[in-house]
Amino acid sequence: MAVQADGEGAVLTVRHSLLDPPSAGGLAAGWHAHLLGLRAHLDGREPGDWWASFGSIRAAYEAALAPGPST
Repeated sequence: MAVQADGEGAVLTVRHSLLDPPSAGGLAAGWHAHLLGLRAHLDGREPGDWWASFGSIRAAYEAALAPGPST
C-alpha cells in the first residue's frame, strides 16, 4: 500500500499479490467495497453497508477475473 501526493489530494495504491485464481474475484470485490467506505469517510459521509456493496460488485469481479480455458 502506498500514498502519494497529487496536487491538493493524494493517490492511494493498493496491491494484493499471490492470489489464487478462485479467490481473486472475491478479494477484489472486498477491496473495492472497503475503498468505497474509505471514500465515503473522506467525503464526510457515513459509509454504506459493506456487505451490500460487496454483494453488488462481487459477480462482476468474479466474471472478469475467472480463469480462462486451459490450453
